[in-house]
Amino acid sequence: MNIVLPLVHLDNLVFSPLPQFYLKAYAVESGIKPEEIQILEFSREDDLANTVSEIIKSSPQILAFSTYVWNFKFIKELSRSIKQLLGEKVLIVWGGPHISEKPEEFIKNNRDSVDIIVGWYGEKSFTEIIKKYRENYSIEEITRSISGTYSAYYSSEAKKSDFIPIEKLPSPHNIEWFPEDLKLNIDKRVFLVETYRNCPFSCGYCLWGQADNKIDCLSEDQVIESFEYLISLGARHFKFADAGLGFRRSRDKKILKWFVDNKIWEKGVHLRTYFFWQCLDEEWCEIFKILIEKKVLGQLDIGIQTFNRRAIEVMQRPTNFKRFDQAIEMLNRFEIPFSIDLILGLPGDSLEGWRSSVRKTLSYGPQRFQSFLCSVLPGTYYDLNREKLGLKTVKGSSLDDDEKVLECHGFSFHEVQEALNIESWLYFCFSINICSHLIHTMSEDLVIDKLDMVESLMTWAESNGPQLCKTISGYRNNLYDSRQKGRVEIETAIIDNFIEINQELHQFIDYKSRELQYHDILDIQFFSFPKTKALINSLKKLENITFVDEGSMELTLRSKKRVSFNNPKDFPILGVIGTKYQFWVWEPREI
Repeated sequence: MNIVLPLVHLDNLVFSPLPQFYLKAYAVESGIKPEEIQILEFSREDDLANTVSEIIKSSPQILAFSTYVWNFKFIKELSRSIKQLLGEKVLIVWGGPHISEKPEEFIKNNRDSVDIIVGWYGEKSFTEIIKKYRENYSIEEITRSISGTYSAYYSSEAKKSDFIPIEKLPSPHNIEWFPEDLKLNIDKRVFLVETYRNCPFSCGYCLWGQADNKIDCLSEDQVIESFEYLISLGARHFKFADAGLGFRRSRDKKILKWFVDNKIWEKGVHLRTYFFWQCLDEEWCEIFKILIEKKVLGQLDIGIQTFNRRAIEVMQRPTNFKRFDQAIEMLNRFEIPFSIDLILGLPGDSLEGWRSSVRKTLSYGPQRFQSFLCSVLPGTYYDLNREKLGLKTVKGSSLDDDEKVLECHGFSFHEVQEALNIESWLYFCFSINICSHLIHTMSEDLVIDKLDMVESLMTWAESNGPQLCKTISGYRNNLYDSRQKGRVEIETAIIDNFIEINQELHQFIDYKSRELQYHDILDIQFFSFPKTKALINSLKKLENITFVDEGSMELTLRSKKRVSFNNPKDFPILGVIGTKYQFWVWEPREI
């Protein structure tokens, strides 16, 4: 039997196909021959017809997709096209978080695309589907007999999936199963390592905590064994595919201490993870400080979402703000760089409430900061209580399958749009981190609130900064379509118009103050930005820049001081510079 498990990536092939690895590992352990299961990789930006052709070449009898908000539209059209071509010759199965809370609705609306939907964690259910389909069970018989499955013939809201604890699942990592691109680019791809399932919170906007009311996790030995295996293969970039670390404090500390004790940075290993700030203590800070100084971690990512107590109440996420203050104080005391995330457009919030949250966030001095526009995902509390919360949304994205907030109680349509304009400039300053040091320093010296300073830059640029406005519009204009696309556009525009943007920021400094130090502060951070080969070639034309020692750069500042920027010997993956990886930053050192 030919079983095909395609992963549709967000854009280029970055992450490892972890869901497909788990499905195959459990099926093989249960008696399915590994050669019967093929894992393929595609991008949602690929040509649809070419993707259909590639899948058809594999002669699938069972075709199974893992769905997310960012790939569902592509999968839906892909499935429909393949169904038209192969009909009953192929059984199409959907799983994944995007469809798991409303499986009956997705079956009803997509009968021409999918035969069976598996709710939430589907390793066991999918293997049973394979076995029963091989024995010529009908679709109705399959869904009647397997827990957590749904079809046009049979489904029941009362049915619950029979989840297998993650620690009892076989290891998903086996190089013999790696798709060809993953084998060829092991040192460049980002390997997802899942150590928890579920989340301790059940926030109104999120699906992560909906699957079950208990937290499953691997032991520290199982996690370390996975890292040892992948590193031995040459993997160097990793992301914990968890809601966050810290929930099992003892286990998680042992895992990260393993990285410290084994000096994993000597092998060039990079990690990214979210962390539950509620669990932070001084021992954690000591571990993070080492890993960040050694460039294993780039920063600590923290989600608070809002400081508006009414919005927190509606969100149904208990938050101890005093404990948050203590956690941030601890991070600053240990000089640990961190980012803080907010959500814009939350029910119960308002424009002034969001502004207040931004001011509070910036007062903590995060290395990065951004506000995400609130999305309404199928089956969440927000989705099920739209009228009560005054939620009005738009489902207008050409790529994502979410609904983004137009307005809600407390946050009018025009206020949401104004907030998004401000957020776009905040993103430029504090997420891409191209001039955040300048904003912080000028705000403190001139006794101006940091948010007011950013809004001053925004207002000034409307008449005096055409390249700044054009660059930032590439991000702003995509916030209702694809934030990821917006990230790519703004970062591409910065690289393409690097010198002009730098010059306009210098003009803004002259508008606010004549202090020479501000120009130096700007350039030291600005020229740390990741550089493509084309950008490096354009910078060689500047009189105040010289390149030495295999690509390192020396810059003469306006104060006549000289700074050397060490080339990290790598180039950025467009679309992830400002958000995920900071290992391409050119490090400045005063000469």
